[in-house]
Amino acid sequence: MSQFPRNNADILALARRMVSGLELHPDIFTHGNPAELLSVIESFQEATFRLQEAQAAAKCAAIAKAEVLDRLQQEMKGQIRQAQVDTAAAPQQMNLIGINDRKKNAATLPPQQPGNLTLEYLGENSLTLHWRKSTYSTRRPVRHYLIQKRRMDNRCPWQLAAITFDNHYRLGESDFYSDEATRFRVIAANENGSSCPSNEVTTARAALPTTAIKPQIAPEPAAADKLAVAI
Repeated sequence: MSQFPRNNADILALARRMVSGLELHPDIFTHGNPAELLSVIESFQEATFRLQEAQAAAKCAAIAKAEVLDRLQQEMKGQIRQAQVDTAAAPQQMNLIGINDRKKNAATLPPQQPGNLTLEYLGENSLTLHWRKSTYSTRRPVRHYLIQKRRMDNRCPWQLAAITFDNHYRLGESDFYSDEATRFRVIAANENGSSCPSNEVTTARAALPTTAIKPQIAPEPAAADKLAVAI
């Protein structure tokens, strides 16, 4: 016997060929029952028709549901706007109808931590820090990045080395300690505060030749001297 068909159309076609063969050759297929087979074929066709009707009805129901859902959303948004007018003097009362001002809460948070701080050698006289920018899909954008440095022996706290608006910084002569290796890290900052520090990278003083060019740094924002730097 060849492989039995799997899809509905092939099964139905084979069933009809069987009915035809059984009716034409009863002398050969003495145990055949084409009438019963034909009855089951008709039942299958009726069930298929009912399924098609149900699918069409389900599609119509889904469209109707989407339309009602859209009306519900529009009505809710309209009433939320009206409620915001009613509670303008006390916005926290919006909680009474289950509305939390998530955007406002998120906007008061400091930036997220910059990551993947690396040290890249760009030729003989250039050493550059690179890091992944802080994401701010639900927070206010980063205003600037604080680059901090520290001695390896931890004799002094972290010190501000530079401020930049990009996610990279070209190290200069004054960014290193002259007598030992220097550790670097980066902090993102905006008007709401400072992020957690990035990972640290370390470089020896000898890694940068004395002929290295000091990069021009963007002017420090007016509020930068008031910004508390995490230690």
